[in-house]
Amino acid sequence: RTSGGGRGRGRGGAGRSWAAAGSPTSSDEILDEAARHLRERRAGTGSAAPPTSGRPSHAREEADRILRATDPHDILGVPSGAAISHVRSRYRRLVKRHDAARGILYKTAPERERSSLIMAKINDAFEAIKAARSAPG
Repeated sequence: RTSGGGRGRGRGGAGRSWAAAGSPTSSDEILDEAARHLRERRAGTGSAAPPTSGRPSHAREEADRILRATDPHDILGVPSGAAISHVRSRYRRLVKRHDAARGILYKTAPERERSSLIMAKINDAFEAIKAARSAPG
């Protein structure tokens, strides 16, 4: 090949095509960003939330959705015609994410109480779907 072409360089040949322009790429840059964030928090000038990968906020949005939902399929986030194996795997994923004993989201007493409400809704939804599937008729 005569142009561009190395492995992982993409069309532009600029390398680092997988990373956003302002995101840290090395462990030193990540540590520097975390230290800067801590200094700003202590000084009261930075953002209140530490830089995250987006996972915890997604889980909190999911928890809000679960608490608002009333239909068992909406609570578990599966379509109404989903196979029981899909329902079961989604149930297990939600339990892993929202169980206060396992998860990183629920550290304070109000958060653990919220977790118990979420877990109750998840368990009730799963039991309702299982009962509906096994009911004769």
